[in-house]
Amino acid sequence: MLHLSFKWPNIKKTWLLCCLVNSCFACYTQNGIAVTRQPLHKTFDVFSYSTSYSYTNNIAQHLISRIDSIAHTVGIASHFCKAYSRPMQNIAVQMQGMDSAAQLFIKKFEIRFAAYFLDAWNEYENGNLLTASVWNCYYSGKASQPWQFVLLGVNAHVNGDMWQALVNEFSEKEIRQYKKLFMSFQNSVAKNYDVFFDELMDQNSYVTFINAFTKGLAKFTGERVINKWRSRQVKLAIMFYHDHEKFKKKLAIISSKKQKVDQLILRKTKTIV
Repeated sequence: MLHLSFKWPNIKKTWLLCCLVNSCFACYTQNGIAVTRQPLHKTFDVFSYSTSYSYTNNIAQHLISRIDSIAHTVGIASHFCKAYSRPMQNIAVQMQGMDSAAQLFIKKFEIRFAAYFLDAWNEYENGNLLTASVWNCYYSGKASQPWQFVLLGVNAHVNGDMWQALVNEFSEKEIRQYKKLFMSFQNSVAKNYDVFFDELMDQNSYVTFINAFTKGLAKFTGERVINKWRSRQVKLAIMFYHDHEKFKKKLAIISSKKQKVDQLILRKTKTIV
């Protein structure tokens, strides 16, 4: 028999959890992130590619395969990789029919973005992941549920890696030029969010109740929040180029929010009773 406590404080807390799920599928301390261009990734030295689409596509496929292989392991990184693989597949489908320049931009971003995660994974496997890494909380051993690992991973990847992938791969002009294209892949991201939210409701009866209680608003809100998070990262990347002081202040705010989201995720446990 299912027993649920409908006390208002609990409802508010679980509503916050639903909003957190929404936010994280948008997809450190200020001293922990250098606000300058980063060197090429030491673990996956794949960034000396030319402007050839076919060559870039081969590199992207290599990284996708690496993420997929990790997803089939028993390590803690597998939880995030399972969720990561789906939107990459959706994006590949959405790109079909686009011109070669647009596809090249997205592929180059995918490569740089994926490499940030793979670098952190490799450092963790080798025992030298820095405490200042945006992935430190994910690999801290504090999470216990698969959905917690997914949310921690998305929080680190979106709020820690995305702006860096943009500024270390593209100029301000390129980011502005392809901003609309970049945001158009919201549909591919949202599809992954829908799958994850349904899986979470299967695991967590209280989230199921809240979604029903709000007549589906908890899930519906997600797509708008996802779009907001990704848009904020693009704006942050552009800000990096033309207003560095404002950029550092904004980065500190986002960093603080990222840490708070991590702690909120870790405080939540599975509530199937």
